[in-house]
Amino acid sequence: MQRCLTEHPTKLTERVVQSHDPTRKPPLASEPRLILLYGGFRLYDPVAEVYRSVAELKLWLIGGVKLVIRDARTGVDVTRSVLS
Repeated sequence: MQRCLTEHPTKLTERVVQSHDPTRKPPLASEPRLILLYGGFRLYDPVAEVYRSVAELKLWLIGGVKLVIRDARTGVDVTRSVLS
């Protein structure tokens, strides 16, 4: 987290800004996190707009994060084949 001063019309205020950390685990959600598979090996996380590793996604699963991996071209669910 970073602190940032912002101009307000009547006063100078301070607010806390979340810094972007691509390694940070996503919050638990009811909907599974969508990961797109490009070119047979590149795993793209459209929420964080970064590429992820298989090891990183396995840690998410251990931590209780639901996710689904889909082939970006065909839309087929390839979660089991990628994580096995």
